[in-house]
Amino acid sequence: MPPKIKQLAAGLDKEINIFEPGPKFIGIDIGSKLVKIALIKEAPIGTRLLSIAIAEIPPQNQAQPEEDPQNRINKAIKNALKQLKINVKNVCTIINAPSVNIKNLTLPNMPEDELRESVRWEMEQKINFPLDEATTDFLVSGEKISAGAKNLELEVIAAKTEELKNHIQIYTQNQLTVQSINIPAFCLWNAFQKSNQWKEEDTTALIDIGAKKTAIYIFNNDTIKFTREILFGGDTITNKIMQDMNISRPEAEEAKIEYGLEENSIYMPSIASTVKQLISEIDRSFGYYKAQFHIERIDRLVIYGGTSQLIDLDKFLSAGLGLLAEPGNPFNGLLFEQRSFTNTEELKSFFATALGAAINSGDVKKINLLPAEFRKDPKLQLRKTLLKVIPALIIIGLIFIYTSIVNKEKVLAEKKVAHEEIIESWKTNKDFEKKLKFLNSIKVTQQNFLDIFNGISEVIPEGVWLDSIDIERSAKKLTLKGAAQSNILVIEFARKLESLNLFSNVKPPELVEERGEKEIPYIYFSIVISNK
Repeated sequence: MPPKIKQLAAGLDKEINIFEPGPKFIGIDIGSKLVKIALIKEAPIGTRLLSIAIAEIPPQNQAQPEEDPQNRINKAIKNALKQLKINVKNVCTIINAPSVNIKNLTLPNMPEDELRESVRWEMEQKINFPLDEATTDFLVSGEKISAGAKNLELEVIAAKTEELKNHIQIYTQNQLTVQSINIPAFCLWNAFQKSNQWKEEDTTALIDIGAKKTAIYIFNNDTIKFTREILFGGDTITNKIMQDMNISRPEAEEAKIEYGLEENSIYMPSIASTVKQLISEIDRSFGYYKAQFHIERIDRLVIYGGTSQLIDLDKFLSAGLGLLAEPGNPFNGLLFEQRSFTNTEELKSFFATALGAAINSGDVKKINLLPAEFRKDPKLQLRKTLLKVIPALIIIGLIFIYTSIVNKEKVLAEKKVAHEEIIESWKTNKDFEKKLKFLNSIKVTQQNFLDIFNGISEVIPEGVWLDSIDIERSAKKLTLKGAAQSNILVIEFARKLESLNLFSNVKPPELVEERGEKEIPYIYFSIVISNK
């Protein structure tokens, strides 16, 4: 992989807004030479690109011809994950296995469970392996009225479950959990529809030109109608340059990248002859499709893949096919920090399928070939979560209740001690407490009553206690209530109040006799005083 691309890919490792809501998805594409990873967030304002990574799969070590190829893929995956600089667990993957079948079916409208079962039985007639060895999924691509009844048009995908398990094992070896398994055709479409304006009635050809193979996918009304793989790729061109120019593979690879299809290049004849083979195969595929579906033309041709970056390849294809070949740019339509990398042209051809695996918005084609045993039942997951969470919540609740009870008992004990101390103090210092209450009543009254209260405090005899002083401001009256040890003390107190010359009238006291502890009599009294 060119160092410049590695540098640019590593630059996009910072999320724009960590507080922005939206689920994150990670798409991973393992090619014949490169591992590509794209991290996106489906935010309210659009699909945001958060990070990308690209790593080269090490070539076969000639000194170790029996080395497991999976070890080299694992190294590349680990290298790419390090570039992301985040902890990755769940990934959306892409499978391109020999058993993958894509079929278009039309079935009557029915409930989803019945439809899923009907799809399986219909596919049994269309696949070359037993149905019980297959995993299927489908998309409803449209509806059609036939004989007054509504029928569903379906895009159905089937693959051998064993191949899918082997695919999953690639990721479990790298401590990754496969969240979904899609196919290259749909992932390429997802990237295309996100980054382009397109018409439903158009027939669109998406061509992915990789290192070893070229895949042709034709869509009509956004439904897959034709797929084909050609054994042609960037290595085909490199091998032709090596053969014609008698140079080494690194020299041929460098020449291919540097000169491409430039007219004055000495490598032009070698490269052009191989690209003409590709044009011939694409033209044959287009011809077959037109004849099969009775259409006159292909409306659009968009090219992706690492080899699509070959200099002037788009012009060469356009001239040879009589149809404009558009270089695809999967970064169009995505939100990202422009300063994170300076030239998307260096990366656009590599990340279409990885981005397509992650994208979850727009006219997206999301199928999931994850075998049943690897799928997570939402209800079962919720039940398991509740079984774990509820006991923990109960324990936390019991601890909280116990702590609250202990704290309340502690507070009550402290209050009880304080209360007992107050009672004991009141019993031993009764006279002091009565006078203190009297002084407190002075504090809460208006300033013009201070002389009256001072006079009352000076004439109150020993053995007489005031419990309260009620003030009726409108009537200018005071009502003194309290207790005394005898009637004589109360009468004496009333006379002294009259002698103060502060009151216009002191009514004779009202007396009530009660007996307290040890049969000691107490006289409770009420004296009404009119203020001058």
